[in-house]
Amino acid sequence: MISISTIAAVDAFTAENGGTEVIPGSHLWGEDWRQKAAAATVAPVTVTMPAGACVMFSGTLVHRGGANRSIAPRLA
Repeated sequence: MISISTIAAVDAFTAENGGTEVIPGSHLWGEDWRQKAAAATVAPVTVTMPAGACVMFSGTLVHRGGANRSIAPRLA
């Protein structure tokens, strides 16, 4: 299966405002990715980008929204 995910930043993505977090290499984990993610020793990396930018990655890359610790929303 081939899948691609894209996220367009309406607002800048930063670690403080909950930029998307990805686990590098997780796109290679296969169908048991949930078990591997729970036991992962690789720390998630925050995707940072300015407003108007777009990130594209394999749809099988484990990702999540980060915690928004700012006082403003972060829109995508």
